[in-house]
Amino acid sequence: MNLKLIFSCVFISLLLAACSSSQKTTESQENSAANTVKKDSLYIFDAVPSVEKNNTVPENTAPSPERMKMTYYVVQIGAFNSQEAADEFATNSRKKINYAINVSYNPDVKLYVVQLTSDYTSHDEAERVRNELWQMNDFKDAWIATVQK
Repeated sequence: MNLKLIFSCVFISLLLAACSSSQKTTESQENSAANTVKKDSLYIFDAVPSVEKNNTVPENTAPSPERMKMTYYVVQIGAFNSQEAADEFATNSRKKINYAINVSYNPDVKLYVVQLTSDYTSHDEAERVRNELWQMNDFKDAWIATVQK
């Protein structure tokens, strides 16, 4: 029986030594990490406060897609059956006016449209630009297109 008692004491001593050793290793690693943080001037958040989430949306507060759309006005200076003709007109127009010009295909009218790239939020501003273009013979057909985005 004496042998069992000695064996038990040795086993418990080894177990305690191993636990304290791993605790020291963990403390040493934490201290090393803290020193690294101080050296690199890196801040690590200790705790993140919890945020209450309110996942419910009150009725009638979410805007409908129709209310989210805004009205813009685009000055269109030409419309063509072929992209080549639209591109040529746009190239020549860029030499004559100081506005950015875009060529795009409009599937609604099945034409390549040449428009100024500025979208005006005010109809009056679009009219001012269109009226300025009307002073030039090449742009007498300019008109304002209304766009919902």
